[in-house]
Amino acid sequence: MSESRFVTVGRERLAYTLNRRRVKNITIRVRESGEVAVTAPTRTTIARIEEILRDKITFIRDGKEKMAKKCAAAPRPLTLCTGEVLPIFGEMHTIQVVSDARCRAGAINGVLYLAVKNPADAAERYRCFLDFLDKTARAYFPDAVARALPQFLPKPPKAPTLSYRTMKTRWGVCNYNKQKITFNRRLVFFPPHLIEYVVYHELAHFHHPNHSKDFWQFLTARMPDCQKRREALNDYKTPAFAAENK
Repeated sequence: MSESRFVTVGRERLAYTLNRRRVKNITIRVRESGEVAVTAPTRTTIARIEEILRDKITFIRDGKEKMAKKCAAAPRPLTLCTGEVLPIFGEMHTIQVVSDARCRAGAINGVLYLAVKNPADAAERYRCFLDFLDKTARAYFPDAVARALPQFLPKPPKAPTLSYRTMKTRWGVCNYNKQKITFNRRLVFFPPHLIEYVVYHELAHFHHPNHSKDFWQFLTARMPDCQKRREALNDYKTPAFAAENK
């Protein structure tokens, strides 16, 4: 359970969120919102936590300033109205919203069509778009995994079960025990060669369920430019949506 607290640092009153867990050390993180999040061992005293916060105040201030600049530089969130643009498999598409009795969407010749009953309804446009992302991911990834699988046999011995979610911090998750991979629907925004990196990365976890040196050596043997693709994946700008903040 998280707890909202304040600590006085000089003349500054610093707000932070405290989470107590079964961990060995205190960790401090500045989130994109500028919120200071502290994770601490269950028995650590408040006095000790706040002593460390005071010691780390320069790190915290720098982090808050960095996040503020990042938010200021971020593009305006999309409302999915006609004329806005976003990438589909790395190619920019212009949104065209049309009225239709049935909700449906499709990307054709650089245009993303969103057909909804009420084009003025932002929530309906967003639901239609999420349905498009889900269906597009479900159509794309089985073939992408099938193409990569021969590089990884005999693990897994056959194509793993695939599922799809919208995740904030991960592009894929491999569940070795259940022989299952979950892909982030937002990968649909990325160019195919970066999606291929995520597919290879997750399949490699069937051999090394961690990010050890052995894992990276195994992956590099099958994709020599994996580190370059990983950096490009992390640098790739994906769209934000106004509906996500509601």
